This record gives sequence, C-alpha cells and structure tokens, in this order.
Amino acid sequence: MKSVRFFLIVFLLQPALASFAQEEPVKDEKQPSLEQAADDSKFNNGINFMSLKRYDKALEEFIEYLEIYYDGSHRSEVYARIAGIYFDRQNYLKAISFYKGLYEEFSNTEDGIGGYYNMGICYVKMGYNDTAMDVFNYILQEYPASSYAAKAQVQMDLLKIFIQ
Repeated sequence: MKSVRFFLIVFLLQPALASFAQEEPVKDEKQPSLEQAADDSKFNNGINFMSLKRYDKALEEFIEYLEIYYDGSHRSEVYARIAGIYFDRQNYLKAISFYKGLYEEFSNTEDGIGGYYNMGICYVKMGYNDTAMDVFNYILQEYPASSYAAKAQVQMDLLKIFIQ
C-alpha cells in the first residue's frame, strides 16, 4: 500500500518536476555578467598595482586590458591612467600616443576632449609651443561648450606671454 501511494505521488508530480527541470535559471539583474566581472577584475588589478606604486605592473595590466576588452566599460579611464603614468615619468611621446588613443576612441566625450587637451600639455612640456597652440585652438574651435575650452584658452594665453 505504501509503495502504491509512493508511485501515485511520483506519477502525479512527474509533470511538475519535469517542467521545473526544464525552466531556465532566473538571472539576477543586479549581478554583473561574467564578462563584466572579468572586465572589472582586470581593471581593478591595474588600480591595485597603482595603489601599491607598482606602475610597471599597472601598465602591464592596463595595456592588456586595452588589448582584450575592445568594448570594455573602463577603456577611457585606462587610456587616461596609462597616459598619466607616462606623463609622470616625463615620457611625453608615449603619453601623447595614449592621450591620442583616448581622443580617437572617445572624441565626443569630455574624457576624449580631456585626452586631446592633455596632448597639448605634453607638447608644451616638450617645448613644441606651436603644436600645443594648434591643439588648444582646435579645442576652442571644435568643442567651445566643453569644460576644456576655457582651460585651452588659458593655456593659449600663457603661451602667448611666454613666446613674446
């Protein structure tokens, strides 16, 4: 009798159990995807190395990030951080190349315009004042509403004073 009840219960529950097993797992929208988690992890590795003042390791992580995550959510910040490390090391040519990458990829954002502005600062540091003036003038002409337009104007005014 007990075995008959058991088989009857199993028989009645079988469709419910089958549909339960076939349902796709519910995704928690608050939890990041595996791709986003990997993106964040790679970026955070670079940040952690920077906080430890291990800039060579940070550069390795950030450059790998740019190579791996073509549409990564931290790309603009990674470009800026790489360029900043090179700028601090007074390697202005390398800084320019990463600021240029930032501008080319994000030209219609404040980050991109900031990269272009920082290219101008690098040119000033290297003594290429005419090239720097061209960069700052371009910002004034193309992005007058940007927060970098006023900064570019200040840099141009300062360069005019120093050139005279």
